[in-house]
Parts: sequence; structure tokens; C-alpha cells
Amino acid sequence: MNLSRRELAVLLPAFAAAAQAETAQPTLRSTAYDFNALHGKTDPSGARKGWAVFNGVTTRGMHMSVHISELAPGQSPHPPHQHANEEIIMLTQGTVEVEFNGRVGELGYGEKSTIGPGSVVYVGSNDVHGMRNIGTVPAKYFVVELEGCDYKTESSKS
Repeated sequence: MNLSRRELAVLLPAFAAAAQAETAQPTLRSTAYDFNALHGKTDPSGARKGWAVFNGVTTRGMHMSVHISELAPGQSPHPPHQHANEEIIMLTQGTVEVEFNGRVGELGYGEKSTIGPGSVVYVGSNDVHGMRNIGTVPAKYFVVELEGCDYKTESSKS
């Protein structure tokens, strides 16, 4: 099939719109998410179980997602890594060791690398970070991921 330049000029915007529609995130609405209604998935190694809570764009254009994880004793969810989005991690059970930019131990700003239930971790954009369950029971935590850009028109998530 041969297309003229005119036909191609008409079709390209339609293709672009279709591609953008596939990647568009839903707009988040005020609601409550019942944990019992969420479907958990266990990774192949059995080290981590996760529940996706939501993933979308706020009414002000910020991309936000929340998931819940349960990490087996002695395990890490993944090797230390970095990404453009910021994260807030709230530990509800267990004891974990956190590291930022390769440093473990006293991290300054009143933070310690070993944290327990009720503790909160903030991960800044592009900071290398990781954590490991150093306790004897599964560690459970919520992760809130935030992207400051207008996700509808721009995405820096890696």
C-alpha cells in the first residue's frame, strides 16, 4: 500500500494520539481501597509479595502510585537502584536496613539505617537506595511513588 504525503500527513496525528492514549494514566478520584479486595502477587523466588493499590494521575497532574509489599526475612526487594521519581516508604511490620548512595549506618539528618514499625523513609529523585529485611519476621511496608511532572504530557520515570 502506497500513501501519498497528504494521506500520511492526515494519518500521523491519529497514530500519535492512539499511542498516547495507550500510555495515558487514569485520573485518580477520592476513594477508599480495601486491602481484602486487592490481589497480591508473589515473585518467582518467593522473597516478596506485592499488592498494587492504585496508579494514576492526580487532578493536579502529578503521577502517583501506591503499592504494599511483604518481604521475607534476609531478603531485599531488588539490588540498590535509582529512578527519577521520589518515594515514601512506610514500614508497618518488621525490621529493615536501608542504604542511600552506598552508605549504611548513621546517615545524618537524624536518620538511622535500621528501622522498625512506624518508621518512614523518604527517597529523593535519583538517589541510589536499597533495603533488606534484617529481622526474623516478614517486613511489611507501603510505597508511595510520586512524579512531579505533568504525567499527561511528560514522563521522566525510569
